Amino acid sequence: MERRMINPWQRQDEFGYVQANEVRGVQRILYCSGQAANDETGAAVHAGDMRGQIGLALDNLETLLAAAGSAWPTSCS
Repeated sequence: MERRMINPWQRQDEFGYVQANEVRGVQRILYCSGQAANDETGAAVHAGDMRGQIGLALDNLETLLAAAGSAWPTSCS
């Protein structure tokens, strides 16, 4: 089994956590941390704007998936 840590930003370094862990063995599994409305420095943005917060959280998840060599699923089964 292999483990690869994925950190597309440096903001997590001072807190000692990892944005995602990719685990490969028989299959590939990507464990992602929760994403929020934080910019690349870790500062919270879009205070009082839920639409902006959700959009940025989803953008952050998309960045994390891309750093892991993955993307949003194109279909659900």
